This record gives sequence, structure tokens and C-alpha cells, in this order.
Amino acid sequence: MLPIRLTCCFAVVMTAVCLAQAPRPDLVAQVRARTLAEAHASWWGFDREDSTDALQTAIDSGVPTLIIDKMPSPWIVRPLFLASNQTIIFQEGAVLEAKRGDFLGIRDALLKAEEQSNITITALGKGALLRMHIADYQAEPYQKAEWRHGISLLSVSKVAISNLTIADSGGDGIYLGTKTRGKFNTDVTIKNVVCVNNNRQGISVINAVNLLIEDCVLKDTAGTPPKAGIDFEPNHFSERIENCVLRNVIASNNAGGGFIVSLHQHRAQTPPVSVRFENCRSVNDRSNGFIVIAQNSPGQSVTGTVEIINCTVENAAGPGLAVAGNAANSGLKILVKDSRFINCADNDDHNAAPIVFRNKGEEPAEPLGGLRVSNLEIVESRSRPPIALHEHSPTPSGLAKVYGELTLHRNGQKSTIALNDEWVKTNFPVRTFRSVPRVMPKLTRLAPAKEVINYQGTAVTLPAVKVRNNAVYYIHAKTGQTITFTVHLGLVPRARTPNVPCILRTPSGDALELGQLAADADQAFTVAKAPETGIYTLEFPDLKRNYTILKASNRPAALLAPERGLNFFCTNQSFQIFAPANSNAFALKFWGAGQEGVKITLREPDGNDVWTQDNIFAAEQFDATDAQAKAGGLWTVIPQKPSSGVLEDYYMQIFGVPPLIVLWPADALPSKP
Repeated sequence: MLPIRLTCCFAVVMTAVCLAQAPRPDLVAQVRARTLAEAHASWWGFDREDSTDALQTAIDSGVPTLIIDKMPSPWIVRPLFLASNQTIIFQEGAVLEAKRGDFLGIRDALLKAEEQSNITITALGKGALLRMHIADYQAEPYQKAEWRHGISLLSVSKVAISNLTIADSGGDGIYLGTKTRGKFNTDVTIKNVVCVNNNRQGISVINAVNLLIEDCVLKDTAGTPPKAGIDFEPNHFSERIENCVLRNVIASNNAGGGFIVSLHQHRAQTPPVSVRFENCRSVNDRSNGFIVIAQNSPGQSVTGTVEIINCTVENAAGPGLAVAGNAANSGLKILVKDSRFINCADNDDHNAAPIVFRNKGEEPAEPLGGLRVSNLEIVESRSRPPIALHEHSPTPSGLAKVYGELTLHRNGQKSTIALNDEWVKTNFPVRTFRSVPRVMPKLTRLAPAKEVINYQGTAVTLPAVKVRNNAVYYIHAKTGQTITFTVHLGLVPRARTPNVPCILRTPSGDALELGQLAADADQAFTVAKAPETGIYTLEFPDLKRNYTILKASNRPAALLAPERGLNFFCTNQSFQIFAPANSNAFALKFWGAGQEGVKITLREPDGNDVWTQDNIFAAEQFDATDAQAKAGGLWTVIPQKPSSGVLEDYYMQIFGVPPLIVLWPADALPSKP
């Protein structure tokens, strides 16, 4: 028997508001018998305190069309799970609300679909509201998290969402993620949806093939970074972003950017990306209007296109467009056409510009770039270059393949700039530095000053040098000596809480596992008797971007500056570097990260300040004279807050002398003569 549509109930949906009522088991029975193709959620009951069981049972009934009635009060629910082959229609003004005190799981979502297909969620008239409680999730008893989404779609297909407002989630308004690797979200449409006051993003897209987002508003995101209107951000190189179109979408007043395409996990083997923004607007977003992030490592550049067509960015706190890490020759092709950037990055930062290219700190494989503009208008009152290049890596790569024409409107004056190879070469010459080899003596060639080899006192307080990522320290001890040291593990916002072992390797390479580091605490470790004489290596693997401080040691200690550079974190503590006499050359290179930089003063062994450089964001290098290198001695590095930007992450490389920061004593580990 074919299903019979209950026309009288459909009329109720269109014209009336259903009041609270007792369950209708007679009608539910007809749904179970498959004689009705349409049903009201209220037939399964309504409880103004908690309607989860009734509503979940209605969803699980398999009815092709489920109508969520507008009740006198919201539908209060715990997490709900969607079903395949179902259309859910909210009556105009209906409210689906997260139950307070629930959603304790860090991935609990108001509505979740996992590998389902053929789902429609919509509302009649002026729409319906899906509401969570963002402030609740930021305090006890909730575990801090960024995944309590309004609607979570994991590896789904043929899903349509429309005519809803999604507010106050503990994560994203809508999340398109992965349930099973290799299964992508396909053929998803989101239309006429407002995402407001969500914690992380209005919408996050981890993977999607054939995605249309149209006539939506993504606003007032605030809480956990990136805090954007929308963020395309795959978690793995296999996750695809293909044929994704945003049309008539407004991102406004977000604490982060408006539109983000973050492909830092994508690699050359990832299928080409295709994202197109049509007639979209970023208004009053407190970071970039658009940002495109890609990979610029040798042989690893992601390919594809990002198109920004007939779009406007107005009053963004950052650039209208920021491009990070995109390889000019082998990376993405970015097109900006028929668009306007109005009063973007309107501040006194000397690095600010309407368009910014920057690398991400890695050694770039090739120049940044890959942008073509056509009929782009930049409207602003400031006189400055329209494009800026921020190179936050030890090896500047320059800019290339930036083509097209842009028009500047400044204080009633109009001018046009033709972007071509000659313009790029003139405005962004590639910086070069003197080449000084890295010197890394064998550990057997390192030893402390004789007067401290037999030191018997208590642990000495060391300079508070904060180091992120996998810090490596050297400690010298003789056979039978006690080794005592204190370590502080500091947690950085957004970094995961690590499970970090404290490993001390003997001179012969054996690992002494001394226990786990306690987070945000000082922790003392002791080896009662050193098993052999020489350099012990203290390692803290898998810090997950948190930081360590070696606060005290009773044995001579030093900090290794790795080849890729030592990552300091908020360090304004002076430290010292020992240059052996008769060194052939000596150089120090410093650089920052984004708006994070440093001011550096170098003091030579006789106490004179010989080099000061403020606002180090791009790489700067100090080269000692031949006489200074030959003289050797203990050099002092004095880091300070830059006059522009913030003091947070900055980096240092050491060339020509042992790449060690001396912690104690002053000449802790010079090379043996």
C-alpha cells in the first residue's frame, strides 16, 4: 500500500500553531505501519523540561517528513541524532534548545548526523531557532572544548539545511567533519541560515565535495580561535575540499576573520582544491576579511583554485586578503575579481596593508605568491603600499607571480597599479644574508669549567628562558655525582594538555625515565648517582607547542639551539652565548611570527652594546667582525618587547660557534681546547 499523506495535518503546519498536547499513540501506530508519510513530533509527546526521548523516537520512526511543532515553550533536549531519508520541518517560531546541565561530552552536538544521507532540515515562514548555551560550556563542570556544535555533519551525503538560526553553540553553528576517513561530505546545501554568537566558527568545513552555502549570515563568533565566520580547515591531507561555493554570504562582527581557507594539512597528493566566493561580504570582522593558508614545503604544495568574485571587505581589523604560505609556482591559484576592500587594516602598524603575503615560519620551498587580481578597488585614507610581505622564516623567499591591476581610492584621489614581475621585483627584492656554517661539536668535546666540575652545593637558579616545542638541554655530571634539576611545564592557550615524560639520556645514550612533567607547576627531579661522566641530554618530547623552563640545576647546564631555530615564548630574560676564542665566524639570526616580534640588543664580552634591532618580525642577522670572532668570550642577548607588535613567539639560530645558550655557569659548556 502506498503511504497516504495526512493533508489535514499538513494544513495545520501551514496555518496553525500546535499547542501542548498529550501523545497520540493512534497516529504513531499509523506511522509505524507506514500508512502516514508525514507526522508531528508532538504525537510522541512534549515535555517542557526534557523532550529528548519523544523527539528522538519521532526521528527514529522513519517517517519521511517530521514536523517540529511550535510549542508554548522550547523543545528542551539532550543531544539528538538524525536519520537518513527524512525531512524535518520546524514550524515558524519553533525553538529547539539544548538542555542546561547536559552536553557534558566534549563532542555533544544539538543535532548530529554520522554517515547518513538524504536529510533535509528546514523551517516554515520566518524560520526557527536552534539554541545552545555558550557561556555554560566555558565554566565548570564542563571540560573546555570547541566541538559542541549546533549541527554536526560527519561523512554525510545529500543534506539540505535552510531557514534556521543557530545560536550560542559551544563550537560551530554547523560543522562538516569526518566520521570515517575517506568518506566525505557530499552534496550539502546550506541556505538562508543565520549562525550567531557561536564559540569557534559560524561554519567549519573539514571536508566537502559539492557544497553550496547561499544567502547566509555568519556573525558575532567569539570564544575559541579562529573565531571566524567560516573556516575551511581539513585535519588531514586526504580530506577533500572540492567544488565549494559560497554565494551571497555575509560574515560580520566576528572576533576572528570573515572567510578562512586553511589548507596547512593539505599536500601535493591532495586532490586539487576548489573554493569560490561569489558576492560575499565581510563587515567589521576583527581580523582578516579573507585568508588563504597553504603549504610551501619542498614538493608538498597544495594545488587548486580559490576565487573571490564580486566580494566586499569593509572595516576589517586586518587585511582584506591575507595569503599565508602559498607557493607562487606550484601552489594554489588565487583570483580576486570585481571586488572592493574598504578601510581594511586601518591602523598604525608599519606592516599593515590591504593585501598581505606571509610565510608560516617553515623554510619556504619557493617564493610566496600565486595571486591574480582583476578590477579590485582598494578604498582607504592611508598612504602606504597596497601589498605587504611578511617573511617569518630564517630564509627569505620573496614574492612572485602577482599579476593584474588594482585601483586605489585615497582621499578623493584615484590611481591604478599594474601588478607584474617588474613591480614585484622593484617593491620586494629578495633579502640575502652572509652564509656562516653551523658548528655542532661532538658532545664528548664539551665540558664545563674546571672550577665547577666538582660543585657540591644546592641547585642554582637559572635564567627563566621559556622554550616551546621539543626543548633539549645539556647537563654535565661526573660518575657518582647527584644530579638535581627543576623544570616548569607551562601550558599555552589552545595547545593540548600534554603527557610529557622527562627523559635524561646518559653520555652513552641510555634513557633514564624520571617520570611525567606536571602541567603549570615546578617539578624537581633527582638522579642519586650519575652512572658515567659526560654530557647528559635532557629531553621533553611531544610538548604540543607548550613551553618548558629549566629553572634550577646543581650541575652545569646549557640549552641547545636546534638547526631549525630555537622557539622562544614570551622570553624577555637576558641569556648568554659562549664564543670560543679563535672562531672563524660568528652570527646570530632572529625572526618573529606574524605580529609577534622582538627587540634584540647584543652585548659583547667587554660590556659594550654593539647591535640593537627593534621590531624584528622578518629575519635579521648579526654578523660578528673577524676581530670579535677571534676574541671570543661570553656574549649577552637582551630580548625586549618590540615597539610595534607583541612579544610572544620569536626564534634564533646560532652560526659559527656551538649553538648553545649558557645557563650555568657563565662558561658552562665551552669546547675543550
